[in-house]
Amino acid sequence: MPPEAGRHIEEGGAMRIVTVYRVDYVKKTKVPIGGVEERRKKDRDGNLLGLLRLARMIYGTGLEDAIHIAIDSREARRPWMEQIAV
Repeated sequence: MPPEAGRHIEEGGAMRIVTVYRVDYVKKTKVPIGGVEERRKKDRDGNLLGLLRLARMIYGTGLEDAIHIAIDSREARRPWMEQIAV
């Protein structure tokens, strides 16, 4: 069961969970399979790409499977104050 997406967690610092999906391009479906933590408080150039690489490393079973792993970029880009309100 994936962690609650977009939750703001206080545990030694602020972080947010971004949902990771396995995409089936034939059936056009996305199935949540887990989450990765975004610990950076400020946006940097490689935030989304870094999260995607981490998700593919954790949840992918090989190079062929990496293309089927995706993250929800809307969750990763939500402002921190919005995270706290949810």
